[in-house]
Amino acid sequence: LTQPLLEAPAYWLGEKLDELSPDGKSYRWRVTLLQLFDPAMAALTVMAIFALLCLRGVTDRRALLVATLCAIGTLIWPYSKIGMDTTLMAMLALAVLTAAWTASQPTAWRFALTGLAIALAVNSKAYGALLVLGTLPLLVSPIKKLAREHRPRILAALTVPVVAGLGALTWYNWYRTGSVTSFGDSYVSHRLLAMPFSAVGLLFSPGKGLVFYSPLVVLGVLGLRDLWRADRQLARVVVLTASVNVLFIATSIAWADETWGPRYLVPSAWLLVLPVAWWVTRRRRRRWLAAVALLGVCVQFAGVFVSY
Repeated sequence: LTQPLLEAPAYWLGEKLDELSPDGKSYRWRVTLLQLFDPAMAALTVMAIFALLCLRGVTDRRALLVATLCAIGTLIWPYSKIGMDTTLMAMLALAVLTAAWTASQPTAWRFALTGLAIALAVNSKAYGALLVLGTLPLLVSPIKKLAREHRPRILAALTVPVVAGLGALTWYNWYRTGSVTSFGDSYVSHRLLAMPFSAVGLLFSPGKGLVFYSPLVVLGVLGLRDLWRADRQLARVVVLTASVNVLFIATSIAWADETWGPRYLVPSAWLLVLPVAWWVTRRRRRRWLAAVALLGVCVQFAGVFVSY
């Protein structure tokens, strides 16, 4: 539901502009404005990455470096022209950002904004409901620190938007398919025995392996130890969200379509690059980063200029 809701203003504006054409039947502006939607979601993700890093104590210069590398050296760039996965990626980035912002100063309206971001992510794609569990490490601690008499109001501020989002999700399923539990796609396939092999394929296979299509995640994984020492909560967000994404897709979907790399890992793949901000502290590591980043940009450059 999130994507059509966000696209609706652009379509409405395009429709009004198309009505000004000589025959009144042109779709030029509607098509043009809708084509800008995915790049806007990708740009929103990059902005959220920069803000998140700054919020967690990374210097502006290093945060800008990592955000730029995420923009042009990871799957964010080629997927700025491909569908709903980019929308879920942006909404998940907003959910993590608002959760971190709320953790820095827990107030009811910040919890409400976090709940709204979570609801938008849940309504982006079905497995978004699992990915937003990654925000819990950021939210549990501030809730525990609150006085007991303030907790019900804070929990209500967080849960009301989430419950409303789940209600919208079930209504939209019923409206489209006649069933509140049908998303129009079969996500659960009970391929439990194949899951370990599928997970390895999603990470390392030449066809869909994340490390081939986003080499910077290798340095990000190496940096998890540094991130754990500096910011344990954010490290838990990265590990939990990325793990849930890989395991769910490996268990539920056998084939990721003819797209550029591991399509269904796109929503959380950027998280695995965040630890680079804590890893790149020595001259030798900066050289490695330059080499891997160049490779990553070349890979994405190919993905941008060919049909996905």
